[in-house]
Amino acid sequence: MQTPDPESMAMHLGPGQSLAFNIYGTRGKGGAGGSSHGQAPGGQGGPGEGPTMNNYFTVEQTQDVTSKLKYANNAGMRASKACLQGTRVELLARIKNWALQDAEHTLLLYGAAGTGKSAIAHTIARHLDFEKLALVPFFAFNRSVQNRSSSQLIPSWAKVLAEVHPPYQAYLHGLRLSDLESTDLVHQQDVLFLKGLAKLTNCGKPVVFIIDALDECPKDELQDLFCILDKLISEPTLPVLARFLFTYRPHGEILATFKSAASILHINIDDEKETVEDIYKFVTKKLHNTKAQDMAGDVAKAAQNVFECAAVLCRQLTAPMMNSARQKFIKTLQGGQITSLYGSYHAILEMHLGGG
Repeated sequence: MQTPDPESMAMHLGPGQSLAFNIYGTRGKGGAGGSSHGQAPGGQGGPGEGPTMNNYFTVEQTQDVTSKLKYANNAGMRASKACLQGTRVELLARIKNWALQDAEHTLLLYGAAGTGKSAIAHTIARHLDFEKLALVPFFAFNRSVQNRSSSQLIPSWAKVLAEVHPPYQAYLHGLRLSDLESTDLVHQQDVLFLKGLAKLTNCGKPVVFIIDALDECPKDELQDLFCILDKLISEPTLPVLARFLFTYRPHGEILATFKSAASILHINIDDEKETVEDIYKFVTKKLHNTKAQDMAGDVAKAAQNVFECAAVLCRQLTAPMMNSARQKFIKTLQGGQITSLYGSYHAILEMHLGGG
């Protein structure tokens, strides 16, 4: 009998319903046969019986244990932040292959602000999760969100794992309340992560732990977090299927932290050759059937390989504004005066505050 997929079950459960998952161990060695007497054969050996572990949790039980974790709200994967379909194809394929192959355990994706690192992280997480190719605990730092802290990272990962992998949730149910509620990074590392990961040996697929915008971790927490992450990615007892994907802007401390760690793949998104073509695809899609659809080339050129700059310009060109202000902005754009993300913000502010 085929064991049901726990991820699929978890996604379709409602209040009062239960999530059950069975893990069947290998059958034990049969008992010895009875001794023979004369020409009579000995007795038949006993059947081998392997242990069976049954995990059975209701949605309420799942929520009860995860509610005790000090996780962050709205720090997980969001489909709305994914790449536009048809863009970043080669890079996404490369990262997806990395996640599914037994190669480097850690991938560092870095590049300038606004180049689409977060979109790639969300896209990879969405693909791996939707296609049920991997478990994908996701956490995004965001300096604009109040109280987003490094102490929420591992509990946020733990919450995802508990919701989709019952053996890990069973492990959490066996912990003390103080273990679940701890905000101490070292304690979380040892109890929620390293010991908990031992429960994932039977999951049969990679577990890809993602941190987006690592450089936006609060500055006074960076050093402690780097020590924890260096320990995690270097831990020799980690399951073979464990992977780590971190995105960040170029940051000397981050590079220095992981410089000596083994089995790391580095990708500089600024070096990707498909960026120019993909930005033009993005702009063309965003301006389609608008008054500015003939300006796709101007916008793509002004974006200077920065997706966020292209997005800002597209939003401005398609937003309601007075005709005089529109003409002034278009003139500035076509005149080549916007050549960066910050330049686009400056032009927009000048237009609005200047009373164009």
